[in-house]
Amino acid sequence: MVWRRALGLALTICLLTVPAAWADGLDLARQGLAAQRSGAFEEAVRLYTQAIEQGDMVPPDLAVTLANRGDSRRSMGLIAEAVADYKKAIETDPEISAGYNSLAWVMATSPKDEFRNGQEALKLAQKAVELCDPLILPACLDTLAASHAEAGNFKEAVKQQKKAISLLKKQGAVKVVKELELRLKAYKKNTPWRDVKKD
Repeated sequence: MVWRRALGLALTICLLTVPAAWADGLDLARQGLAAQRSGAFEEAVRLYTQAIEQGDMVPPDLAVTLANRGDSRRSMGLIAEAVADYKKAIETDPEISAGYNSLAWVMATSPKDEFRNGQEALKLAQKAVELCDPLILPACLDTLAASHAEAGNFKEAVKQQKKAISLLKKQGAVKVVKELELRLKAYKKNTPWRDVKKD
């Protein structure tokens, strides 16, 4: 899902603007991000793992790297491993929204029952919105809407999805809006969203 991947990657801004003192791990994390953006998820996981094992990143950077590795693993269908990365990201830095948002998305939209938990997804998504940078707020609201739908709160899901769409229209993200409108239609029919990624 190009929209979710693109906005998930936007959460890595801090990786691109930190001091050179932490360059070794961050350089590997940047290489991992480039691989992830190109769809080379196995290579991204390898590079992120090396960056994490380097041991020289401060907690916010480490947390974002863990969340990004989780996103790459999820793209490969390794959902249990992705969930573990998201949880570790939250543990590493509870003030970074990436782990909360990605974990909530899995718990709200996974095609497999074993990974879904609407109430827990809702708590995580609310925390992600609270911590979310305004630039990527539409992604966090999209996850919040999916979490409300999974919890059976379809009226609130519609409300949050409309907010996300409105913000994206202001940003001029027309292609992304179309994707969110598909989910909005589902919520209006009292249908939770299911991620198309295999898991």
